[in-house]
Amino acid sequence: VHIGAYLAELFRGGIASIPKGEIEAAESLGLRRRAVFRLIILPRAWWIVLPALGGELINILKATSLASAITVIDLVGAANTIRSETFRVYEPLLAVAAIYLLLTICLTRVVGALERSHVRKMRA
Repeated sequence: VHIGAYLAELFRGGIASIPKGEIEAAESLGLRRRAVFRLIILPRAWWIVLPALGGELINILKATSLASAITVIDLVGAANTIRSETFRVYEPLLAVAAIYLLLTICLTRVVGALERSHVRKMRA
């Protein structure tokens, strides 16, 4: 629940950071409120929010390993099931750690690539 509120606050802050002059300029060109939001505010806010959003998504991914503590079967829960059936202690947990590491690296690279593409667009 608190994650949704945190993400909503991230986007609210990103939207609030758009200068009023840009909004007024778009409205003076005859754009409607929806068009201003869709074409001006939302794209700018997205790039402002992206770094914090990427970090929060990675934290959410890492926090899913705690779901097994409340009996939700996830990767850690599946590893515990395998451990109890095969009596192998380290292999399932190492596999889970490798999966989480791989997912985190992939998500980090995707966010980094998005940020770099935006920087390239801004320089061009």
